Amino acid sequence: MDGALADARLILPAQPRSLRLARLTASSLAADLDWSVDDIDDLRIAVDELCAAVIASASEDATLDLTFRRESEALLIEGVCEGGEGVVRLDPFAKEMLNLTTEGFEVDSDGPTRRFRLEKRPTGQDDA
Repeated sequence: MDGALADARLILPAQPRSLRLARLTASSLAADLDWSVDDIDDLRIAVDELCAAVIASASEDATLDLTFRRESEALLIEGVCEGGEGVVRLDPFAKEMLNLTTEGFEVDSDGPTRRFRLEKRPTGQDDA
């Protein structure tokens, strides 16, 4: 993992069509860290669910600011969306999936600011 990218920041429109860029960035960083295909897929799904939750009801001109940080074997991902309304809500199935595939996650909102934090570590196992 020496020489692997440690940190990245991505700012994109807070629109569903932009989520593929968030998934691609997360999966590329995990691949650079030599994660298994299953761990990369779990990360991609988690990033998609959390990003979708914080951009729900965002204004047309809102942005999603994502920070990807490596800490030892883990990736920590934080997302902030300004211009949303209401409380961030996760589907019960999404919550269960996030609980099973990540080391932890948080979502919250404060006025128009909605945010999430995600920690994912590789399991090192492929189910292939």
